[in-house]
Amino acid sequence: MSVLQRVRSWSITVPKTVTAVEGSCVVVPCQTQSHSRVAWYQYHNMHYPVVYDGRNPTKVEDQFRRRTSVLGEAAEGNCTLMITNVERRDNNLIVYVWINPDSKPAQKFYLQTVTIFVERIAPIISIQKQMVDGDIFQANCSVKYSCPFSPPFLYWNISPFLKNSTSMVFSEDVLGQLSYTKTLHDKPVTVTLILEKESIVEGRSVTMECAADCNLQPHTYIWLKRQMGRNNNFTSIERTRPFNHIIRDTSISCIAYNDISPGKSDWVDLDVQYAPVILPESSCQLTGEALKCVCQAEASPKAFIYWTIDGNDTLPSSFSNVSANIAG
Repeated sequence: MSVLQRVRSWSITVPKTVTAVEGSCVVVPCQTQSHSRVAWYQYHNMHYPVVYDGRNPTKVEDQFRRRTSVLGEAAEGNCTLMITNVERRDNNLIVYVWINPDSKPAQKFYLQTVTIFVERIAPIISIQKQMVDGDIFQANCSVKYSCPFSPPFLYWNISPFLKNSTSMVFSEDVLGQLSYTKTLHDKPVTVTLILEKESIVEGRSVTMECAADCNLQPHTYIWLKRQMGRNNNFTSIERTRPFNHIIRDTSISCIAYNDISPGKSDWVDLDVQYAPVILPESSCQLTGEALKCVCQAEASPKAFIYWTIDGNDTLPSSFSNVSANIAG
């Protein structure tokens, strides 16, 4: 709400009240005619405590020193006052403005005062619902402030196992205060399978861990092994399990159960290493005067194929060798 008052052809527009948030800054809007200088004072019956005076900063009261400034351009009639680091003792502060205080007569608007009210407002955290493993979790943190030039800093302190994204929303309150909301959209990490080592030699064993990052720790695990097109299930209360006599084409997964809901890991294809095996498709064929031999081998890691003729691995110039690795 603003009031308009005329004093000797001068007019000024200021609000009657301004609400500030403790710890923030507060802006007192002020608009008048083009001027050269402005000063602000605290309303007092006996004397004139200085709130802001850019030309004589030593005259400013200790309570306001280095905390006050005037915003905008004087040539445009802007006489807006800003007070930083609002304190509890600033509550019910009454201020008024002087335009061109060095002129005769100065434009004293001491009958048109602004009262500053200070509120102590703590951040408000609201949770959409209980966190459930595998579901989207949302929490809002909102705080009101009165300083449009310096919004507050909000930081979510969350578990490093949670993947999160945040969004920020700014809105203006009816009392001139600003509202700052930071929303956490969070989905807990589901069950993951951790291998003791990345590669396994065929016929040996490997230990695996079923890791579930959730508020309520799992009490039961089901281990799934897929091998040669067949699935086997094992129930256990332990989050780690050894698997013996591993062969090629083996995949492992696990399901973790707590009192809310189960979570399942992705299938992990084991990297099983084994010695080369010559495949039955290997053969030699004589066509006319040309002899074509094909040798196919399967191995992990990939094998190198060497040819020998009559026990000699150095091929004559009449022979050519072509090699190719076929995935599969």
